[in-house]
Amino acid sequence: MTVRALVDGTVTAANIFSTSPAIPQNHLVVLEDPEHNFLAGNIVPLVNSQKKSDHLKDVLDAVSARLTTLGLADLNASVSGNSGVDPDEAARKWVHDNGFDHPISQ
Repeated sequence: MTVRALVDGTVTAANIFSTSPAIPQNHLVVLEDPEHNFLAGNIVPLVNSQKKSDHLKDVLDAVSARLTTLGLADLNASVSGNSGVDPDEAARKWVHDNGFDHPISQ
């Protein structure tokens, strides 16, 4: 509804997630927020404390360094709508494209 209002001109600005596939699909412009009025929504890995290890932290840090807002938006766009690919397939492609389809040395 918010994106539709932007596209049809009902509103001139709206608060949507920066990873929304609607941004590139509708050629929307992301505005700067120099006053930090809108909080950033960051992806945070959750791990069972029994599985926690230094190696797992290293792997998650490496993935986090590669998973940019633009990359996440691309992933969201690739799985959206009727023609979207299977999320597992999109994730496997991202893992392969970013070099995580082999063990990360300890």
